[in-house]
Amino acid sequence: MSRPKVFFLNAYHPEAIKLLNESDVDVVLPGGDGSWYQEADGILIRSETRITDNDLALARKLEIIVKLGSGVDNIDLEAARNHGVAVCNTAAFNSEAVAELTMTLAFRGLIGKRELGLMRRHAILVNCARGGIVDEEALLDALEAKQIFGAALDDPVTDPPTVKAYNQLLAVENCIITTHVGGSTEENQAASGKSAVETILAVLNAKHVDNRVVAKRLEPIPRKPMPSTTSQSALQNQQPNDVNVSSALRYLQRSLSVVILNLDLSAVLDQSPRDI
Repeated sequence: MSRPKVFFLNAYHPEAIKLLNESDVDVVLPGGDGSWYQEADGILIRSETRITDNDLALARKLEIIVKLGSGVDNIDLEAARNHGVAVCNTAAFNSEAVAELTMTLAFRGLIGKRELGLMRRHAILVNCARGGIVDEEALLDALEAKQIFGAALDDPVTDPPTVKAYNQLLAVENCIITTHVGGSTEENQAASGKSAVETILAVLNAKHVDNRVVAKRLEPIPRKPMPSTTSQSALQNQQPNDVNVSSALRYLQRSLSVVILNLDLSAVLDQSPRDI
């Protein structure tokens, strides 16, 4: 019986490639021989590779797609569902790398027209935190007027940045916009890459994984446990208005907790950086 074949369609961390090479599958690296359409049982991709309905129609053997990172907007999920191909991601691996970069109302527009006006003409503004910190209209005005030397934005307000959204800033020769790579630390890339490999091996061996975005067509869909008999009886004995009121109260309690938490955090974060 032939071994499953897994294709890396994009560059992955060496630790991830090493882990897959040590497993009982055939590995094809980016640019390697063979077409994944005809041969792949699984593929490992990143954001730059789009997977369309046409791709999936050609990939008759394909069982699993694993996307590095949390976003899967580069994959046609409905097509994957229709073709019976599982889709998984590796969410939350950059949380530690960006944990201190939370965006709050206290920081929105922190660097605006006034702050840019205080900068020297040879200054370069580099934002590798959160896009909303910088007033992008004020930044555009400052760059066009040569008020500052230049700017580099890793995490603009519109994420991912598109030519349509940033045609004016991109037209300014002294501005660079990158595609939100601030969380891609060495440790994050190694850990998320190995997680992607572990996921693809688990699915190819018919094991359960928790990071499925799209389940394979023939896999049973996990269902929440039914309420106990006592709980069902209590619900049946309630009037419709009672059910709505109790649900609303539970929601309100959760909402109040969130509001209080946000207020507490805002009180802390509404300090200047040197005070924190």
